[in-house]
Amino acid sequence: MVVNGKLSSWADILSGVHQASVTGAILFVIFINDLPDVVSSTTKIFADDTKLFRAVQTIEDHPDMQLDPDWSHKWQLGFNEAKCKSLHLGSSNQRLKYQMETEILGDIRIEKNLGGFIDEELKFYAHISKTVKKCITLVMLNRATFTCL
Repeated sequence: MVVNGKLSSWADILSGVHQASVTGAILFVIFINDLPDVVSSTTKIFADDTKLFRAVQTIEDHPDMQLDPDWSHKWQLGFNEAKCKSLHLGSSNQRLKYQMETEILGDIRIEKNLGGFIDEELKFYAHISKTVKKCITLVMLNRATFTCL
C-alpha cells in the first residue's frame, strides 16, 4: 500500500484477521462461519458480536458450557477476554464461574443487545428506565435550545 508516496512493507499474519484491510471482513466471516456447527451451545452472531446460550441446570452441565469458548483455539482467532462476560438467567441459577484462557469471566446483571437491555430476570424495567431517561434528556435539550414566544 502506498500512502503519501511511502510504501508499506509486507508483514506475515500468523493468526486472526488483519484489521483495516479490504479482505479483513471477508476473512472474519470465513473464520466465524463454522462457529454454530462446532459449539454445543446455541449461538447468535450479529456482525462481530457473538453470544452463546445454554441451559446449565446442574453442576454436570458446567463443563459443556466451559468447552465452547475453546473453539477460538482451532482458528487462532482469540476472544477479547476483557469484553466477555456471563449473564446468569433465573432466580435459582447457581452462578457458576466460566473462564477464557486465564481470565475468569465477570458476571453481569444486565446486557445491552441490539439496542435493548436484557436483565437476569428477563424483565424490561431497566430497558424502560434507560429509554425514559434518554427521552427526558432529549426533551430538556430541545427546551434549552428552542424558546417559545
